[in-house]
Amino acid sequence: MLVHMLERVQKAKKLDAVVLATGDAHADDATAALGASCGVVVFRGSEADVLDRFYKAAQEAGADVVVRLTGDCVLHDPHVIDEVVERFLEKKVDYTSTPANYPEGLDTEVFSFAALERAWREAAIPSEREHVTPYIKNHPELFKIDGRWTSGIGDNSGMHWSVDMQADFDFATAVYAQLYPRNASFNKDDVLALLKQKPELLEINKGGTGFEGLRKSLKEDEGWKLMRRMVLGTVELGMEYGIDGQARPAKDEAFAILDAALAAGIDTFDTASAYGNAEELLGEWITARNCADKVKIISKGSGRADIEQSLKRLGLKALDGYLLHNAQGSFAELQEAKRAGLVKHVGASVYQPEEVRGEFEYVQVPYNALDRRFEKVQDAVVFARSPFLQGLLLMNPADVPPHLLHARPYVEAFQKIAQQFGLSPLQAALLFALHAHPTNVVVFGVKTLPQLHEIIAAARTLLPNGYLDAVRALPVPPDTVVNPTLWKATVV
Repeated sequence: MLVHMLERVQKAKKLDAVVLATGDAHADDATAALGASCGVVVFRGSEADVLDRFYKAAQEAGADVVVRLTGDCVLHDPHVIDEVVERFLEKKVDYTSTPANYPEGLDTEVFSFAALERAWREAAIPSEREHVTPYIKNHPELFKIDGRWTSGIGDNSGMHWSVDMQADFDFATAVYAQLYPRNASFNKDDVLALLKQKPELLEINKGGTGFEGLRKSLKEDEGWKLMRRMVLGTVELGMEYGIDGQARPAKDEAFAILDAALAAGIDTFDTASAYGNAEELLGEWITARNCADKVKIISKGSGRADIEQSLKRLGLKALDGYLLHNAQGSFAELQEAKRAGLVKHVGASVYQPEEVRGEFEYVQVPYNALDRRFEKVQDAVVFARSPFLQGLLLMNPADVPPHLLHARPYVEAFQKIAQQFGLSPLQAALLFALHAHPTNVVVFGVKTLPQLHEIIAAARTLLPNGYLDAVRALPVPPDTVVNPTLWKATVV
C-alpha cells in the first residue's frame, strides 16, 4: 500500500517535496526503510503525538505550505492533490481540503505552516494531537478556513475508498487488480468509471465511513476531559492522613502514583505547606520527570512569604493557584503575589459557606454525597475536596470507629443507595462528586497505585439514571458528621 501511495503522490506537480512522517518505535523501522527505498525523505517522531511528529517534519523540511496526506488513502490522486493546492493558493486561506463531493479516501488537506505551528503549540485534547488538523478546523475565530466547496458534477461523497478495515483492503485490492495492470497512473475518474461499470465492487465495503479512527479518538476525548476535572491531592503522600490507619507511601511508590496520574491525563496536583513533606516530594518528582510545563500546581498557605517558600520547595517560578489555608491569612498578599507573576489564580480553602468571598477565583470546599452545603457557590472555580469524606463513605459500617458511631446511619443509607444502583461505595461517592455539579473539579487522594487505578476506573463508570436524585434525597447530616475537624470532639 505504501509503495503504491508514494508512487502516486510523487506525480503531483504542485509538491516541492514528499516527506514520510512515521513513528519512532521499533515497529516502524520497516516503514521508514520502505519510504527511504522509494526515494522520499523520511522523518521519525512521536508515535502517539502525531501533531508533534507532523509539525517537526514540516519544520525540518522548511515548509511554508503543508499538504497532509494520510497513509490509509491508497487511491490518492495526484490531480486532486494539485487541485486542492491551487485552491489554497487562490483563496489565500489558512486551511482548505478536498472538494466535498469527492469520494472519501482522496483526503487532501492544505494549510499554512503558521497554522500548523499554532495548533502544535495550543492543541491539547487527544483527537487534536492524533489527527493533526482538528484544532485548526475547530477554531475558525483563529484561522481563515476555506468554506465547503465542490468540483465537477455529481456527488460521490458517499463512497468509501480509504483502508480502515479488512473489507476496505479487499475493495482497494479489487480496484487495483482491475486498473493497475492497464494503467499504473489511473486516476479518480478511472475508478469512478470502473465502479459505474461494476457497481458490485461497492458492495465489498458497504457501510464503512473512513471516520472510525476519529470517532474512537472523540470517545477518548470524553475520558480525557473527565480526567482534566480530577485533581490529585498530595496530603496522603506527605503525611499520615485519613481514618483508615494506612501508612503513607514510600518515595518510589509516591513517584509511581504521580507518574500514573499524569499518564492518565490528570495534570493538576493539590498540595500545601502544611502537608508534611508533600511539596518537597512533588518538587523532586517535577525535577526528575522534567514536567514543569506539563503540570499545574495548586498550593495553600497564609500569604506571600508562604508562596515564596512553596515555590522554592516545588522548584517552580509560578503556581497555577494559591489558596488561603482554611481561609486564614492575608488575601491582599495573595493578590500582590498574583500581580508579581508568582501565581495565576488566588482564592481560599474553606470549611463553611459563609467563608466564601466574591473575589476568590479558586475556592476549595468539602463536597460529597453527605456534605452538600456548598452547592450554591458561584462565580469561582470550585475544587470539591473530600469526595470520600476522608474514607468514611467507603468503610464497612461495622468498622466505623467508636467516636464516629453517630455517622454510621448516614453511611449505611448512602451505601444502600449505591447497592440499589449497582455501584460500589467508591463508584457511588466519586460519581456524585463528579456529576452532581459537572463544572466542579474533584480533588482526591490515594496512598497506593492500585487505589489510583481503581479511582480512575470508577470515574469512567456510566452514571445510572436517577442516582443523583436518590442521593440528594438522603437526610442532611449534622456538622459533626460532615466536618472532620469536629470528629475528635465528638467522642461517644
